[in-house]
Amino acid sequence: MDQSAVRQHAQTHGQAVVDNDLNKAGGDLTGDVLTYVADIMKQLPRPVTVAEVVDVAEDGDAYTAQIRYSGDDKTVDVQSRWQDVEGRPRIVELKVISD
Repeated sequence: MDQSAVRQHAQTHGQAVVDNDLNKAGGDLTGDVLTYVADIMKQLPRPVTVAEVVDVAEDGDAYTAQIRYSGDDKTVDVQSRWQDVEGRPRIVELKVISD
């Protein structure tokens, strides 16, 4: 797993949120994140019209990505921590860092 792979997965994840393809977006999440992702989703704009990967940075054995979700009413930045899980980048931690 490298920075470019994580960036690509983060962009695909963000686009799945824009497309309201929650099955695809949910496929990037690990079980722990699934327990609280609904709280994160409630804080996003309705509808999400744009998802922009603002940053991807190495963070120990993982990478942290910041995705900016925009809509008509607001913009929210979400930080996701990506680790190699079963051979591909997956989100192991998720939090809103601005709204």
